[in-house]
Amino acid sequence: MNIQLEHGSKSVNDYVTLIECYPQSEFDSPYRSTVPFLCFWSNIGYQLNGLAQLLGIKPFSKVTACFEFGVDVQKGKGKPSQTDLMITSDDHAIAIEAKYTEPPYETVLTWMGNSSNRIRVLEGWLDLISSSVCKNRINVEDIVVLPYQLVHRCASVCFPGVVYRTLIYQCFDLDEEKALYYRSQLETLIRVLKKPEKLHFFLVNIPLLKSPAYTQLQARWDSGERIMHADVIRGMKTNEFLAFGKPMVISIE
Repeated sequence: MNIQLEHGSKSVNDYVTLIECYPQSEFDSPYRSTVPFLCFWSNIGYQLNGLAQLLGIKPFSKVTACFEFGVDVQKGKGKPSQTDLMITSDDHAIAIEAKYTEPPYETVLTWMGNSSNRIRVLEGWLDLISSSVCKNRINVEDIVVLPYQLVHRCASVCFPGVVYRTLIYQCFDLDEEKALYYRSQLETLIRVLKKPEKLHFFLVNIPLLKSPAYTQLQARWDSGERIMHADVIRGMKTNEFLAFGKPMVISIE
């Protein structure tokens, strides 16, 4: 498999270099989803083969795997949408968003407020989705209860010029309450988009098998210690933190 590894607009050579592309503050907490996420993808060739099997598609021969994949706002002014990992091949774009201990993100309604610029930004994302995968106009009022992050992540996977698109919530140690929360979000968006044929959604839970070293770091955080990036980065680079159970796909209707 030919893999082009990137972080943003920068090519990187390997997993260790990839970690160094992130600001150190990203790893101050061992509970950040970035930690198990990057550990999972450290053996990227192996995991890409598993991903193809999970999605029921032919094995990848040539792919670009871009971490922190940015898509600029399409209207108005604002920060780019940055997807945790965008995998692109000749005919597929697969956006992967990591979830671990994060609280719920603000809804479109809360984020939008009374800002005319934010309304324009939102309209730009919705236009990108409509023109790419569903061909019907999406009304703002239909998505106000959804997290704003989900909307612009969906728009981001519609940005590459490919035939098929997939958005995956890659969750770690997902409990029943959060599984219901994420599933409800994705199902609501699917209904709004009228079940698009060439855009698919997956909710995947991956059990964590924690090493004593990782458990100890989480205990230190729980006791009040902060700014732990040095120890977190060291453990990630040596791959001593985590192993992973079999990914489990949670049904979305």
